[in-house]
Amino acid sequence: MSTYKDNLEIIQMTQINDILDEMPDFVYDFMRGIEHTTSSSTRLGYLYDLRIFLDFVIKSNLIMGKINRIEITVLDIQKLSPRNIEKFIVYLNSYEKIDIEGNKNIYKNSNRGKARKLSALKTMFKYFYKRGIINNNPVGVIEMPKRYEKTIIKLDADEIEDLIFVVESGEQLSPAQKRYHTKTKIRDVAIICLLLGTGIRVSECVGLNINDVDFKYNGIKITRKGGNESIIYFSKEVEQGLKNYYEIRKEKSSKDLDEPLFLSLQNRRISTRMVEVLVKKYAGLITKLKTITPHRLRTTYGTRLYEETGDIYLVADILGHKDVNTTKKYYVNMDDKKRKNAANIVKLRQS
Repeated sequence: MSTYKDNLEIIQMTQINDILDEMPDFVYDFMRGIEHTTSSSTRLGYLYDLRIFLDFVIKSNLIMGKINRIEITVLDIQKLSPRNIEKFIVYLNSYEKIDIEGNKNIYKNSNRGKARKLSALKTMFKYFYKRGIINNNPVGVIEMPKRYEKTIIKLDADEIEDLIFVVESGEQLSPAQKRYHTKTKIRDVAIICLLLGTGIRVSECVGLNINDVDFKYNGIKITRKGGNESIIYFSKEVEQGLKNYYEIRKEKSSKDLDEPLFLSLQNRRISTRMVEVLVKKYAGLITKLKTITPHRLRTTYGTRLYEETGDIYLVADILGHKDVNTTKKYYVNMDDKKRKNAANIVKLRQS
């Protein structure tokens, strides 16, 4: 029986093959060469970024005589200069692309987006350079764009309570939203409590099947990035919301053969996009200053766990971070309480 992960990989491999049909042969060789060391999602991301780069090369006439990206050879790309690569980075600030319907769309990239695309280039050029296929690596001397640290956004303790209350009660929802709420309330409570109470990724949440939940030990079996399985335990608070939904879910028939835990109203596995939408819908009712996503519910769990335990290695392990420095970056240097206290230090009136 195919699992959610298997089905997702099949979809991604189909997308990869479709894009490769429009790409030069050397890109195909690169994809085959890194297949055993990368995930399908990583390779798909590389292909999207390389397609943008090759289109820029053609548009800028950097390789004489080539008018289509599929005509470019691996020997052509070694003729590019570091200056060409720097022009590509500038191009990423704002560029135009025409979709299949002929509409013009403007795309912009932050330094984070530029860094991701440059990383794809660096990986490809390094691959061919190390193997002696090219003797010039113009990307090797280019520094990565400076990435500014994002402000860590999370929910405070009172906001967590408010969020769960709104999901349970449906207060402040529009009449149309309330009609759907009566059908999805128990499911939505289970999802919100699970994300807030375990810190799992949204992809790990939607990938859960019925048999991945064990109420005897209050644990769930999830598939991490890279395909590794892990057991995550949940609290009594999470158990209550999850069990309420679980009992209803057992009575439903899914259209997916692998029996997903969380279903849409069409009785199919709920999508990551759908979870993102429902989190944003409910969170928007309890805070206007913060844009809350499933990832920020994960951040909320991580920061609270660190505040309670002070154990950065425990937080890294539960969140599935391969490098503890990733965890430190997000959770150790943040002290929102001090910021709140600072608000009361400066007095406007001496009364």
